[in-house]
Formats: sequence, structure tokens, C-alpha cells
Amino acid sequence: MDDLKEVEERARLAILQGKEDTSQMVSRLVKGIWLGIEEQESELKKAKSEQEKNLARAKTDALKEVKQLTLITLWQSAS
Repeated sequence: MDDLKEVEERARLAILQGKEDTSQMVSRLVKGIWLGIEEQESELKKAKSEQEKNLARAKTDALKEVKQLTLITLWQSAS
């Protein structure tokens, strides 16, 4: 998000100083928006990856628990 804020700030300063025309200003703003979208996409990919890891871990834990319960049940029925 820092890149987006930096681009927006540069655009504002350039406008105030009268150094940019409208097309350059629009170009900077579009670039800033694009950077924001890319950053959000990256964050979502990281979150998705973390959720997939958590799901795999939960499945593994559940399977271990089922195996333990099955062994306990078999052991109790054999006694």
C-alpha cells in the first residue's frame, strides 16, 4: 500500500506545482490504482496459501484421530 500512497502523493504535488498535465496525472493515478490491485492480489494469494496449509493440517489431524479412535475401539472390543 506504500507504493500506492507514494504515487498518489506525487500526483498531488505535481498538480499543486503545476508541473503535470492531465494525461500525466491520470497516468500516475492509474499506475497507483494498478499497484494497489497487485498488492491486494498478492495478499489474497498469501492468505489462500495459508488457508490451504491449515486445511491440510486439519485433515491430517482428523485422520490421526480417527485412526486412534479405531484402535481404541478395536482394543476395547478385544478385551
